[in-house]
Amino acid sequence: MSPNVRKWLVLGVTAVLLGLAWFALSRVVGDPDDVAELARNALKQPAGVVLIPLGVAVGLLVFIPVTALFLGCALVFEPWQALLIGLVGSLLGAAGNWVIGRLVAGPLLEHLKGEKWDRLKKELQEKPFRATLVLRFFPVGGFTLLNMFAGAVRVPFGGYMLGNLVGLAPLLLLISFVGGKVPDLIREPSPVTFTLMAVGVAVFIGVMVFVKRLVRPAA
Repeated sequence: MSPNVRKWLVLGVTAVLLGLAWFALSRVVGDPDDVAELARNALKQPAGVVLIPLGVAVGLLVFIPVTALFLGCALVFEPWQALLIGLVGSLLGAAGNWVIGRLVAGPLLEHLKGEKWDRLKKELQEKPFRATLVLRFFPVGGFTLLNMFAGAVRVPFGGYMLGNLVGLAPLLLLISFVGGKVPDLIREPSPVTFTLMAVGVAVFIGVMVFVKRLVRPAA
């Protein structure tokens, strides 16, 4: 079997497996309430606390929307717990996406030529942290596809992961401290819930300003 045929075969098998996983999960994970129900069921298991971040990672690998996964966790856990679970799960998912992109799509993209393409790859490889931040704040292809693309063009792993950590922080903070508290505020308004939401919004704005200052030189 020639190398090119082998590459396309690996790509096809990977695509089929991801498609089957997405189809299976999409039938039970359609919105944040579904995610929350799965999280509650996982907590009943002996290793439930470990299973939930892994579940978030698997969801991201098969194109489940990142906001649905984060909000589902925020509906079940306290803000700091939801933040930690979302952070660990999203970083595991980002790492998995990068590896898939590197092993599967990387060899296929090696054949692409052109001045603009070479310049884009050079920018991504030389400034992985800022480049990943730009991808996080100016999404054009979704969390999973962009991460696979980063792996395919060999964005350095360390800078890529750090960029994901900082780039996802504002969204995670907002959802953990605000999104998950909206139902509580509607059912039983209280100073504590309102304060948590206000703090979450304030921290979100502060982190956004800080991150945009980091991104600006690269944009």
